[in-house]
Amino acid sequence: MTEPVYRLYTSAQAAERVGGGLTETLFDRLAAQGLEHTLIGAKLRWTDAQIAGAVAHHARGGAPAEPPPAPVAAPAPRVQRAPRRTSTPQAAAVPDLSARPGRRYATS
Repeated sequence: MTEPVYRLYTSAQAAERVGGGLTETLFDRLAAQGLEHTLIGAKLRWTDAQIAGAVAHHARGGAPAEPPPAPVAAPAPRVQRAPRRTSTPQAAAVPDLSARPGRRYATS
């Protein structure tokens, strides 16, 4: 039986594979912070490339990798909007909000 081209490792196996003071807890924490990892169901796994990325991330002191330069695109044309209408406050009919006794408590 041949081994597949890719291999998935648990956090403990990844820490053992790397060595150098990196622990299982560190890999779990990096995954919780959003570093690229693989989930199979609810089980956390790491590929060789993801382990290398985690080591590089840890070596940079937790700083995110520099994002690739964004492609230069022409700016979108500006949309002219109609000016907002401003209305002057008019004395609207406000109902009387004073308390009035109801029928239950009215004196007969």
